[in-house]
Amino acid sequence: MGDVLFRWEPKINTTLTTDTLRTMANSDLWARYEEGRMTSAQCYQILGDKHGVSPEEIASTFRQSTGCLTPDAGMTEFLRELKGHKLPIYMMTNIPQLDYDQLRSVEYDWHIFDGIFASGYVGMRKPNLKFYEHVLAEIGVGASEAIFVDDKTENVAAAREIGIAGLVFESSRAEHVREQIRKLLAGEPAAVGA
Repeated sequence: MGDVLFRWEPKINTTLTTDTLRTMANSDLWARYEEGRMTSAQCYQILGDKHGVSPEEIASTFRQSTGCLTPDAGMTEFLRELKGHKLPIYMMTNIPQLDYDQLRSVEYDWHIFDGIFASGYVGMRKPNLKFYEHVLAEIGVGASEAIFVDDKTENVAAAREIGIAGLVFESSRAEHVREQIRKLLAGEPAAVGA
């Protein structure tokens, strides 16, 4: 979802540096939080203790950060194009419950998705192979029938490991990725390494 369907345009009033936020969001603790294995209060308290900042500051910063996500018009239009061909579209995202609930209040064409699998509600996160297998089982699709797009190479590698066609998304090459998806849907070989 993030960096594929949404752009982050930071307008945050916080004392936390971007590096500190990145460190927090890439920690094992945050991964457990994204899996719904702890509450936001627990996560923010532990992070606050570790980084010498109040849990309230962390909560405010992440709430503001989620509020800075804006839909990418090009990718949204592409999803509408796919929907016009009666293709089922699912979202699989690493996001804590609280942030997901906040994001769902953003004006967006959420009905484009036939289902959304948020890690905070599912209890698993990418690149855990069980998360991919869970989604495939839930939607009733075999791995060879699915296409997975993500901005993180490790998540795409995991999808490929179980037989899903995976494409790495880069916003500077969005049209290239859309073209690769069209090729895969047409049964043509695509540069899945791209």
